[in-house]
Amino acid sequence: MSAIQSQQVFFTSLDPNGVRLAGEWTPANGASQTSAAVSCPAVVLCHPQPLVNDMNDPLTQALQRELVKAGWSVLRFNFRGAPPSGGAYTDGRLELFDIAAAVLWLRSQPQVDSSKVAIAGHAFGAAVALVYAAADPSVAAVAAVSPPIFRLQQSLARQIAIPCLLLSGENDEVCPPYKLEQWIQQNPSQKTQTTVPRAEHLMKGYEVRVAALIASYFHHTIPQIAR
Repeated sequence: MSAIQSQQVFFTSLDPNGVRLAGEWTPANGASQTSAAVSCPAVVLCHPQPLVNDMNDPLTQALQRELVKAGWSVLRFNFRGAPPSGGAYTDGRLELFDIAAAVLWLRSQPQVDSSKVAIAGHAFGAAVALVYAAADPSVAAVAAVSPPIFRLQQSLARQIAIPCLLLSGENDEVCPPYKLEQWIQQNPSQKTQTTVPRAEHLMKGYEVRVAALIASYFHHTIPQIAR
């Protein structure tokens, strides 16, 4: 298999301060950033806690590899406060504007089908992705890995109207499967829960397995854009 061809990109958060964000853009099948020869699905990847993680989180990297292999274009980026992105961490408040900017940037790319943009997040990134998904029903689907339960308002489950995959580890101390199930029951419509046996919160050692589950979910949930 040929090496993944990625490009460093910068874009501006949609918050009033206009924080500069850094990302890595991987066009599907190595297509150039300016090519409009294909119209492909794309996904934004949201990493865990920005105070201690960034887009080089092992699961985020595994998701990039698996989704590109499946024919998706991928944008992974650093939230504000995670260098070289600017700004400061705001515990999820302004990070929503970071995701909004990433989605907008993807939709502006000539080879991306702007109606087929999904989001996948891990831990902190999963929680913020779920909040964003509730506010932007035009997103094709969302996958949330180990979203911290304490960050999820009960009403949020009722607000998410798009296809949603929620994963947690069997031994996840921050997102126990039974608590995640209780949250989903507020509105189970279009929500799929998956428990990864023996895995803990950060999914160490299970990155490839989780990435494959998410790629498969997107493939079957949005078959008209799967490649």
